[in-house]
Amino acid sequence: MARARKTAAEPSPTPAKGPSATTDTDTPKVSRARSINWTPRLVAVALLTPIVVVARHALRVPKDSLNSFAGRYPLKTTYTGFKPIDGLLAKLVSAFSYLLAGDEPNAKAQLMYFAPLLGVTLMLWTIEGWRRGNRTSLYGIAVQIFGVGLVAPIYFILSILSDRGDALEIVVPPQIAKSVFPATIISYAIPTFLMLVPTSDVELQQNVIASWQPSPLTLAVVTTFLGVVIKQAASGTAPKNPMAKKTQESAVSVENPLSTLKFVYGLTFTVAFACHVVILGYIVTEPELSLRGVFCNIPAPFAVWDLGNPVKTMGIFMRYDLLLLTASILVFLAYNAYDLVNLGCVGSSEAVKAVAYTAVGQVLVGPAASYVGFWSWRESALARKRLSVKV
Repeated sequence: MARARKTAAEPSPTPAKGPSATTDTDTPKVSRARSINWTPRLVAVALLTPIVVVARHALRVPKDSLNSFAGRYPLKTTYTGFKPIDGLLAKLVSAFSYLLAGDEPNAKAQLMYFAPLLGVTLMLWTIEGWRRGNRTSLYGIAVQIFGVGLVAPIYFILSILSDRGDALEIVVPPQIAKSVFPATIISYAIPTFLMLVPTSDVELQQNVIASWQPSPLTLAVVTTFLGVVIKQAASGTAPKNPMAKKTQESAVSVENPLSTLKFVYGLTFTVAFACHVVILGYIVTEPELSLRGVFCNIPAPFAVWDLGNPVKTMGIFMRYDLLLLTASILVFLAYNAYDLVNLGCVGSSEAVKAVAYTAVGQVLVGPAASYVGFWSWRESALARKRLSVKV
């Protein structure tokens, strides 16, 4: 009788219903294994390392020409009153001036197309930074100084090597899931739009360009601030009943951010896709622009370039920045697809299809929309796995 009671209290696991109960070898396995296979990690790092090497040679700036605004106007040198920061801002403003106010319209169009991908990248880095309990502020600062084409592959290499195989066990704080999109709009999208708006006021344009530079850093700060506000608002007024207070705090702590993240990813995908269509349409229909002029004309990374024309040099910088960032993202997403297979979240064929769709999506929906679309799929796969097995 005692044995019977024990059996009743501890029922054996039942097979999952539906497609997951089939014997197809491609079906994800429900497993709690956390074994770490270093082979795919090393393969991913081996693919990302050449991108770092190319970036070190290809991302060149016309240092001798960073002493004026677009080569025609005096350069403002005072913004904060702190000389080291003002000196850095002046150099960055001068570099961007050749793209925004130079005599090469293709360069500005390329910056317009690149902006959504950079914004999506920074937003997803912010989300993943909070998931892991770290912050991305240092990466944001490095992006502005060295270029995201160099910083991104390094960031991805460090992420892969530091991965503990515990993606199922960690989730994004609910308040961060709710705050990251408005924070991206406030700290990145609006300053970017203002920077791209043409103006004849040279001093105003310099101030706007300078105010845009810390946007990768302010994105993390604004996300944190809004997250605190949202968390406090969700907690509401503390109840007088201690038991009610405990129940309320427990409810807040276990809130599932999946629905919010899916909404954020979906909204971001829509905006990124719209930018892709509108900007490409603008490039195709504008007589002085061309797809070749915006995206091609890239010299060999290890060749000797003629850096006498700072406008052309900055244009090459931006084209390489886009190319290297896109290549880095594709490698990183391919690794994440494998990781989902290893965790038993998806089957191998589904993972291959996801990577293939992402690669094709670079042209169809744009690199920014493809990136966030893959990440949304990843989030859903992890959520399904969490529901099927206790971690």
